[in-house]
Amino acid sequence: IMLGRLLLLGAIKMDLGKFFRISGAALVVVAGAVFAYGIHELQEAHLLPGEDALAFDISAQVGKESALGTVMSVLTGFGPTTSWLQLFAWIGYVAVVMTMFLRPQGAPVTPASQTSGEPRTPARV
Repeated sequence: IMLGRLLLLGAIKMDLGKFFRISGAALVVVAGAVFAYGIHELQEAHLLPGEDALAFDISAQVGKESALGTVMSVLTGFGPTTSWLQLFAWIGYVAVVMTMFLRPQGAPVTPASQTSGEPRTPARV
């Protein structure tokens, strides 16, 4: 009960907008990792080219089965060996989606049915 109470008090004092902005940005990076992993799998199945064109190969320093290699692969999509296609796919995905995610939100669009002289109340999200 005390732990729940402390969490509740902390959540009340926490800036939820900032929290969701940071966690959302982290999810965009992880989604980019999933996309890059999908590219890797398609390369292994020989459905996409460039499996042997490596952007970097640090397998001598970080083993694929090591804890660091697993964390790298899961969080960023980059394993000890990463192809150029995986790298560009991840950069492209994160650049486009992060730009869309972080762009400032404009005023809400008013439907045509509310353009009469009636007073409007702000929409709640």
